Amino acid sequence: MSEENNPTPKLRMAETPEEQKQWMAQWRLAEKALLEVKREELRALTDADVLANCDLLLADADQF
Repeated sequence: MSEENNPTPKLRMAETPEEQKQWMAQWRLAEKALLEVKREELRALTDADVLANCDLLLADADQF
């Protein structure tokens, strides 16, 4: 597949100190947003959801 037809942008490293600072700032913001999403997901769990997930984890525990 040629680069023009590839919908995934080519990644490159942040090379300059300014680019590195921008990259870190972007991921710090993403971290905060992802933590909020996780909090909302956890708040939305019902007791039945929690019990079912615990059962799944405990069922897999003997594999470790």
